Amino acid sequence: MNSRTAFTVVELLVVVAIIMVLLALLAPAIDKALQSTEKVRCAANVQAHYVSVYQYAADQRKQLPPLNDDDGHNQQAGSWSRIFRYNVAGKEWWNLGYLWRGRYLPAGQGFYCPGQQHPAFRYQDYASPTFPSYNTTWDSPATLATGSTAVRLSYNFNPIAISLTNRTHRYRRFDQLDSYAITTVDLVEGVTADGLGLGHPELGGFNVGRGNGSVDFVVDPTMIEDMRNNRTFSGGTSAADYLMWDSIMNRLVYPNR
Repeated sequence: MNSRTAFTVVELLVVVAIIMVLLALLAPAIDKALQSTEKVRCAANVQAHYVSVYQYAADQRKQLPPLNDDDGHNQQAGSWSRIFRYNVAGKEWWNLGYLWRGRYLPAGQGFYCPGQQHPAFRYQDYASPTFPSYNTTWDSPATLATGSTAVRLSYNFNPIAISLTNRTHRYRRFDQLDSYAITTVDLVEGVTADGLGLGHPELGGFNVGRGNGSVDFVVDPTMIEDMRNNRTFSGGTSAADYLMWDSIMNRLVYPNR
């Protein structure tokens, strides 16, 4: 009697089908695990920002990094708080860019959320040939024609202004920081319908670095919906833009209200 030692084609197809079903069942769990890992890595970045800001302030008579050398702490549009470098004389270094320039945080990857997929806010888009190089493939021809382009971060630094009519940073010294201060936060920007622009689209939240050194993950679906419906608010300088920006900052500061 002959014993069979090989699988038939049908048996192989059945095995492949079973494997595919198992992978389909496991895919959501794997994706969620990857998202959770990215959230933890992002929170570590935010924590490193706080430590580096502390070291910077210790060397600068307790002063926080300014918006830039020219504007001081007057940030105007909310999007200014996520600029890192700008190729305009007198305004080259911005916000967390001072930490990189001073070698307080020399690793460029630390300024970018690992979950961010928008091509204007990823480390790899500014790493060629070396970080921080300008991303001339993203800026519009009109912008490049003026000679200006920027290195952008996927975090906003010190994003809270004094009031709707006074857009100066509320916090300018390290010893002013309290538990209501936001040191850095996942990118606050107008996002697309599918979540492009969010650092953690599947989790629906933001890592928020506090003035006391803690990091919270704030989930607010209504805030994300507002960011989808008002995609230009972060770069605007109208009263409505400021109101929208401050509303989001307040929801990040007081997430349970």
